[in-house]
Amino acid sequence: KDAAYHNGTVWVWLSGPAKTALKREGRADLALQLAEYEANLALTRGCVGSLPELLDAMPRKGKKEPEMSGCVSQAWSLAEFLRTLYQDILGIRPVHVSNKIEPFWLFDPRIPEESGRTTARVTLEGTPLLVTMQNFGDSMMVDILPEKTPAQPIGIKVFDEHDGISGYLNEA
Repeated sequence: KDAAYHNGTVWVWLSGPAKTALKREGRADLALQLAEYEANLALTRGCVGSLPELLDAMPRKGKKEPEMSGCVSQAWSLAEFLRTLYQDILGIRPVHVSNKIEPFWLFDPRIPEESGRTTARVTLEGTPLLVTMQNFGDSMMVDILPEKTPAQPIGIKVFDEHDGISGYLNEA
């Protein structure tokens, strides 16, 4: 093992459970700040397009950013970044009941009000969707627009898996 292990480093993948807990406790704003830092890290430092295994907990003397160490590209670091981006911030996830995936996708966004209008391009069941969300403080707007006709109708539910608004994209 390299000298980085057990010397004040942070496992990057653990930011995923941290962001999930922040969202659950009503601090989606902090979860989003952490996700934005990681996005910048993935796009501008180290192995571009990925995330490292480890980061120093604090910047070293004379440095502005924490040093990266361990593996330069760690699959579970990137997987947790993507999972929390989809599930905890955009709020897009399959619904699990009795260890089965139900035939619908839940859209329950946690976009902070100050983020304004947020647009994401996601692919569900082979169909690219343009999803636009905006938090108005007292209400949330979600617009889901398929970019091509789905091969089969895609079941969706918005805001709450039990009592949310249900429907299908391009139901025949």
